[in-house]
Amino acid sequence: MCLSNTPRCTLLQRTSAPSIPCSFHFVRENLALPRSLQGVIVGDLRDAFNHCRASAARAFRMMKSINRRRELRYKAMCPRDDAAVYLSHADSVHRLWDWYQDYNSDDPTLAPTPKIPSLLMKFRIDHRTYDQWAREYHRLLESFLEGPYRAWLDAKEEMEDLISKARLTTLNGANGELWQTFWGPRFLAEMEKWEEFLPELALPSYEDLVDEMYHAIRERVEDGERLSKEFYLYGTTTP
Repeated sequence: MCLSNTPRCTLLQRTSAPSIPCSFHFVRENLALPRSLQGVIVGDLRDAFNHCRASAARAFRMMKSINRRRELRYKAMCPRDDAAVYLSHADSVHRLWDWYQDYNSDDPTLAPTPKIPSLLMKFRIDHRTYDQWAREYHRLLESFLEGPYRAWLDAKEEMEDLISKARLTTLNGANGELWQTFWGPRFLAEMEKWEEFLPELALPSYEDLVDEMYHAIRERVEDGERLSKEFYLYGTTTP
């Protein structure tokens, strides 16, 4: 990282939104067996399918829970030994990421968004505090990947193994084609809506967060040029 007049990243949009959506729009009909398959997917096949659904639901809920914890990363840079200092830091974080630029160069009648008064911004960050929080987060993430998410992958694999064997009997011919049009294009397509966001659970390093906040302060806060440099120097020189 370096102090440069050219920001490495652009933070012109509202960035307080979570990296994983707050809500997902699932197609309910794609999560349940269609009538055409309800008389075919029975016994062990039905049990395996229900297990798939339950395992996916557990993994999805835990993913959202972990993401809510990840959203605390900027606050987690501040020690909690002084409640007043921590609350001031948390409030400053909220102000910084809730600011967004609504000036539109195509509509010059709109005035630029006022910047945040510098007196309202009080940060305190500590490398060791964040690293300790990050270790706890990584343990939680690992337990998710090796627990609920692994259980979902195993359930999906078991389902596909059973289906492969059933192709010799109940799922041959037209029934097999009905299953194929449901399982991949419909059910698994719904699962991809949340699985594609798993990489977003990765946690930035302390240095990356300092860099992000440096650019945000520079752009969004009054006297941002000076304050961002002070913040950067403090964040990169304190032990």
